[in-house]
Amino acid sequence: SLESDISSIYDKGVKLQEEQTQLEADTAQLQKDIDALKVRIEKRTATIKKQARDVQVNGQDTSFVDAILNADSITDAVGRVQAVNTFVKANNDLITAQKEDQKAVEAKKAENEKKLARLADAKAELDVQRDQLAVKQADLKVQKIALAAEQATAESTKSDLLNQKAAAEAEQA
Repeated sequence: SLESDISSIYDKGVKLQEEQTQLEADTAQLQKDIDALKVRIEKRTATIKKQARDVQVNGQDTSFVDAILNADSITDAVGRVQAVNTFVKANNDLITAQKEDQKAVEAKKAENEKKLARLADAKAELDVQRDQLAVKQADLKVQKIALAAEQATAESTKSDLLNQKAAAEAEQA
C-alpha cells in the first residue's frame, strides 16, 4: 500500500514538473510576444507623433473642403480628395492597429499573470507532493525495518522451537 502511494505521489510529482516546465516555456513565449508588441506600439507611436508634427509645422491641408477649394480643376479636386482620403484612411488604420496591439498586450499580460499564478500553484503543490513522498518513504522504511525485526524474531523463535522439538524427539527415542 505504501509502495503504491509512493508510486502515485511520484507520478503526480512528475506530471507537476512537466506542467511547470510547460508553464515556464509558455510565460517566456508570452513575454516575447508582449515585448514584440510593445516595440511595434512604440514605432507606431513615433510615426503618429511625426505625422502630427508634420501637419502642425508644414500646415498640410487634410480636409476635403480645403482640397476642393484650392484645386485648379475638377480633375485636380478629385485627385486631392483621393489623396486626402488615402491619408485619412492610412491614419485611421494606423490608430486602429495601435489600439488592437495595445489590447493584445493587455490580454497577453493577463494570460501571462494567470500562467505565473498557476506556475506558483504548481510549485507549491510539487513541494507538498515532495514532502508527502518523503513521509511515505520514511513510513515504508519503518515498516520494512519492523517487518525485518519481526521476521528475525520469528526465525529465532522457530530455531528455538526446532531445538526443543529435536530434544523432545531425542527423549522420546
